[in-house]
Amino acid sequence: LVGFSQGGALAAEAALTLGARLAGWGLLAGWLTPRARAALVRSAKTGGLAGSRVLISHSSGDEQVLFECATLAGQKLSKAGARVQFAQLAGVMHVAGEAQMRKSALTFLEEVLDGTRAPAAEAPADYLPAAPPACSMPQRAAAALPSAAAAGRRKGIAKPKNTKPC
Repeated sequence: LVGFSQGGALAAEAALTLGARLAGWGLLAGWLTPRARAALVRSAKTGGLAGSRVLISHSSGDEQVLFECATLAGQKLSKAGARVQFAQLAGVMHVAGEAQMRKSALTFLEEVLDGTRAPAAEAPADYLPAAPPACSMPQRAAAALPSAAAAGRRKGIAKPKNTKPC
């Protein structure tokens, strides 16, 4: 299970809320949704992610989803017991990095299915910040919130509670 950008956020949420351990999954230029983070907390308490393989790929030049979203996800997943493999692209913009990330994801999934080249139990400490960084939503999603929230109020739908963090 792998997704890019919003698809990555959805893939992470699906993987963490499925209720079954996947052989491997990937988060490409994405972020952990509030529901995924809540499921991650539960998994950390039960050991449900122990040994799960996760690929996180993100570019330091991503203008849509902050690189810190990936480092935060990697940190949280590692602490919960996942075996995180982190692939950093240098200076590539959001959409431009998709093809390279897709190739990394295909290689990762082949390795997972073949049972080869498993990463260390924890992700390398050099990509993890000392403290979790602030992390913003993708710019387009944040820009769409006021109009979506107003439309929701007209239909009686509650406004989203968490509109800033990844």
